Amino acid sequence: MIVFIVYVPRQNYRSMLIFKSLRSLSVLRLPPEQARWGYVIIAVAANAWLIGAALTGALPVLALIALVAAIPSAQAAADLFRYAAQPRALTAAIRHTIAAALLHGLLLAGALFYVVDKA
Repeated sequence: MIVFIVYVPRQNYRSMLIFKSLRSLSVLRLPPEQARWGYVIIAVAANAWLIGAALTGALPVLALIALVAAIPSAQAAADLFRYAAQPRALTAAIRHTIAAALLHGLLLAGALFYVVDKA
C-alpha cells in the first residue's frame, strides 16, 4: 500500500488555510496484490514520458541517459511483486525506489546542464 502523510500544524492562520485545502484529500487503500501494480504504472509512465519528450524534441536526446534509472526501478518492482504481502521484507524495494528517483533526477538534470552549457 502506498501512503502519503502530510503533517500540518494548526497554530496559525496560514497553516489553517493549508489544512482546509487538504481536507478534500482522498486516500485509496488497495490490497497488496493490486497496490503493487501502482508502482509499475508510475515507473512505466515516468520512462514513457522521458522517451516521448526526447522523441518530440521537448528534451534533448541526451536526456535519455536518465533511463538508466529504470534498472533500480525494475529491481524495486521485482521486490515489490515478490514481497508485497510482507511489508517488513520491502526494505530493498524501498532502497531501489529511492535510488531510482535520485538517479533519474540527477541524470536528467546533468544532461540538461550539459546541453545548456554546450549551447
